[in-house]
Amino acid sequence: MKKTELKESPRKYLDPGYKFSGGILKLLREDAKMTQEALGGRFKKAATTVGNWEKGICAPKMDTIRGLAQYFNMKPSDFLIKND
Repeated sequence: MKKTELKESPRKYLDPGYKFSGGILKLLREDAKMTQEALGGRFKKAATTVGNWEKGICAPKMDTIRGLAQYFNMKPSDFLIKND
């Protein structure tokens, strides 16, 4: 890859009027009595990464959102909320 080329962003697949809800993820994780470390381990992510998703510092990639939805028996769109 050339230095000037950028990798394709997974965010381009999300409607710009919506964002990932870390709060929903946190509620689901706590309801399942899981730690951030345990959830992160299922997706090969660090506990700090899961914490950052929950705080809204960053969002998981779309393939991870799909995996989270499957794990919690939901649709990927259930993790999305309208932007303010």
